[in-house]
Amino acid sequence: MQQMEEKNYASDLIASGIARNNIYEIAFAFDGKEVLVKERHVTASDDEVLAWSDLSPTISCR
Repeated sequence: MQQMEEKNYASDLIASGIARNNIYEIAFAFDGKEVLVKERHVTASDDEVLAWSDLSPTISCR
């Protein structure tokens, strides 16, 4: 999530003509067989802080 914020990938998509409300950022974090998924919808203007929300609880893979 930090890398996505630092690199600001959404700005490249917006600059290429993709509407801001069509962009979702999704982050996956793995710890062994567990995975955490977080997402945020890029609808705020560039000066607003976007919050990450849990897309799902931590999932255990067998």
